[in-house]
Amino acid sequence: VERVGRRETIVGEDGSTTRTDYADLESGEVGPTVTAQTSEMALVLFGAEMRLQDPASPRSTCRVTVDVTGASNIPGNDVRALTAANAEDARTQASHAVWYDDLTPGENTFQMKYKVSAGTGMFQRRRLIVLPY
Repeated sequence: VERVGRRETIVGEDGSTTRTDYADLESGEVGPTVTAQTSEMALVLFGAEMRLQDPASPRSTCRVTVDVTGASNIPGNDVRALTAANAEDARTQASHAVWYDDLTPGENTFQMKYKVSAGTGMFQRRRLIVLPY
């Protein structure tokens, strides 16, 4: 596999969801998305500013994960997710690094997905960086 530099996508617009399973934002925002040639390994860095509007309980959470499609088929999950638990309208800006060593070599597309445990989650300043190895 040819070693290439990082691939990065940034989306600044607000997006929201009330979904309790990982999906695109309901406001029509997709991603960010990065496509890269990978071996079986890549370091994926992602982050977002997250906040809850009208949380259903004080323990409501916002979560961001990454789906991998293309040569690989790895759905995002809670184990590889960035999680923020915050009070109503309190903003959390955070990032997360996930090492993937289970990729199928070839062209892989990495796309951020979102969910909440309850209430409405707002996501902005979303960033995805993929470092193929």
